[in-house]
Amino acid sequence: MAAGRAKNIIVIDNDPHIAEMISLYCPHDNVSSLVHVDNDLVSLGSPDDVIDLVVVDWAFRGDLCGPAIVNRIKSDADLARVPVLILYGSADHDPGLVREFFTLQAIPKPMSGTEFKKVVRSLFKEHKWCEKNADILTRIVNSSRRSAQNLPEKLIKLVTDSPNPGPIGKLVAKTLFSKGHHQAAEQVLLHILQKDQRNISALNTLGKIYCKTQRQSAAYALLRKADLLSPRNIERLCLLGKLELGRNDCAAAQESFLRAHRLDPHDHRVKLGRQASSKLKIQTNAGGISFSGAYASLLNTAAVAQVHRGKLADAMVYYHMALDHLECPILKAKVMFNVGLCYMRKNDIEKATQWFQSSQESGAAQFTRATRFMDRILNNHHLDSEIIDID
Repeated sequence: MAAGRAKNIIVIDNDPHIAEMISLYCPHDNVSSLVHVDNDLVSLGSPDDVIDLVVVDWAFRGDLCGPAIVNRIKSDADLARVPVLILYGSADHDPGLVREFFTLQAIPKPMSGTEFKKVVRSLFKEHKWCEKNADILTRIVNSSRRSAQNLPEKLIKLVTDSPNPGPIGKLVAKTLFSKGHHQAAEQVLLHILQKDQRNISALNTLGKIYCKTQRQSAAYALLRKADLLSPRNIERLCLLGKLELGRNDCAAAQESFLRAHRLDPHDHRVKLGRQASSKLKIQTNAGGISFSGAYASLLNTAAVAQVHRGKLADAMVYYHMALDHLECPILKAKVMFNVGLCYMRKNDIEKATQWFQSSQESGAAQFTRATRFMDRILNNHHLDSEIIDID
């Protein structure tokens, strides 16, 4: 394990003796102990540090619990491939997340040095495979831009030969979907599910694809099945909550967001979902706004949150979903105006102008804010951001 350079291992555990024990198992490596994790960010050293392994106690208690830390690491684009080893005791629940993500494994405490090294070697082998084959996967997909006919067959073999087919299948499907090969992505996941109907990673990824392709009922069934098998995936709980809001089931949505809150009360998606589900229930019960209008308000709020986090592409998805649920031309004008602002932030003046024009047309004389922005574009004046709430 210590071949080559010394490896950087971070241990997140309330018991500092665990780090000491791992140091004995890995005497040539750099072992650091973290007994506190900030609630805003899982900080794993400076951006220039290479992290080779993170060891997390499943029962860790601090600002974030063990499952929340694992969720955050595996949902962070910069950290997702970092090998993570979960330590769990006999009283802990089975960490089902292990079956959802690549480079994630678990081992019961106490463990011997031999057991620890064996599972770590397995993690490093999987990480090496991911690093090597991620580029191969991209090349295969890019070389088949015009025709995806043979893609599933090629990539199913790649998945089958991988050290962890379930999570690797998710990576393959997400890459295919991002390149527009939607049918090929589905075929890869359906092939995995034919072999294993309880494959959580495939169920979850296929459910997310169905969400994006507007097959909400099928998406909900798959995500609910995945949730029963692995109930501590925060991203999935939030997605279930959103779908339940779309089904006009505020009580179920509140329960999903509450479960996510118990895992990570600081997660922005959880905070937004809890606020939105309560707000939506009040609005629909009061009869002051239609359900579709209230749901669009939720989506607009989610988009604004993404804008403030600098995630403009995610904001665009929410804005377009909001427009799909709106019939009122004034509310549509407000969302169109926000889309125009989003394009302004991306310095895409042409598309911003198009959306401001659409906002002008839809808002007519009752919502005219886009007119002022159009005048400023024409005169090359500075544009300030004035994101609009549609409540």
